[in-house]
Amino acid sequence: MDTWTWALGLLLIPILKNLPLIWHFRFFRALAAGMRIHRKAKPLFQPHHIFFPAVSTTRSPLTEGDFNLHKSNSTYFTDLDVSRAYLSGILLGPLFVTGLNGQRCNLIVGTVACSFRKEIKLYQAYETWTRIASWDNKWIYMVTHFVSRGTSALPPDVLALGAGKQTKNENGKFPQVSPFPTAERAVLASAVTQFVCKQGRKTVPPIHALAASGLLDHTHLGYQHGSLLPPSSSFNHGLQLDGRASEPETAIPANVEAMRRKNLPVVQLQGGWDKIHELFQHEDAILGSHNTI
Repeated sequence: MDTWTWALGLLLIPILKNLPLIWHFRFFRALAAGMRIHRKAKPLFQPHHIFFPAVSTTRSPLTEGDFNLHKSNSTYFTDLDVSRAYLSGILLGPLFVTGLNGQRCNLIVGTVACSFRKEIKLYQAYETWTRIASWDNKWIYMVTHFVSRGTSALPPDVLALGAGKQTKNENGKFPQVSPFPTAERAVLASAVTQFVCKQGRKTVPPIHALAASGLLDHTHLGYQHGSLLPPSSSFNHGLQLDGRASEPETAIPANVEAMRRKNLPVVQLQGGWDKIHELFQHEDAILGSHNTI
C-alpha cells in the first residue's frame, strides 16, 4: 500500500460509522446476528424471555458531534434502528422468514420518543439495552436505554445459561446468578418505540407474532390468515386487551401477563419519563450482546 492509501484509511476509520451505506450494513448485520441467536436459542426460550434485553455496544465518532462536541440528538435514532434490529432478530426472527401461514411479516415503526438525560461525549463507549416492555391489542412497545459502558462484564446470555434447563423461581428468574452491578452504568438517554407487525395490509396481533416466534404457546391461539385484524380495526390502548384478544390470554403465563400489564402504562408515558428510566435495573441474564460499528 502506498502512503495515500494509508492516509485515506486513517481518515475514514474514525468516521466509518457515518459513511454512505454503513447504516444499511449495521442494520442488516445486527438483524442477521440476532436471527442466528434465535436459531440456536429457540429450544431454550421461555415466555419470560420476552422481557429480557439485548445489548449493543458502539461509540460516537466525530461526525456525530454537535457544536458542543457531544453526540447529536438526531444520531440517537440510527443507533435505535440497529439496536431494535438486533432484538427483533433474536425474538421475532421467524416472522421475517416463514412468517404466519407461510407468508412473511414485517415490523413497522409507528412512534419513537426519546428523552435525553446526560451527554455522550465524542468517541465515548456506550451500550444500548433494548427490550420488549409490553404490548396491547395492536402495538408492541420496545424500550431502549443508552447507558455508559461499565467496567464489569455483562450478565450471561440465554445460550450461556442454557435457559430452560436452569432452576427458576416463581418469577422466572435465575437466583443462582451473581448480582449484576447496574449502578455503574448510568442511564444517558431512554427511548420508547411503538411498532406493529404487518402481513401485507393486515395487522398481526402481538400475541400471535410472539407465538409464531416460539415465545408463547400457540396451541390455544388458533391464528389463521383470516383471523388477522384488518386495517380498519380499532384498538383499546388501556390495560385491558379488548374482547377479540382476551380469549388467547389463557395461553400467556400469569407472570408474563402481570409484567405486561405493569409496564403498559409506563411505556405509554402515563408516569412520565422517570418511570421509563427506572426500567433499567438489575438483570440476571440478557438475550445476547453485539458489538456494532
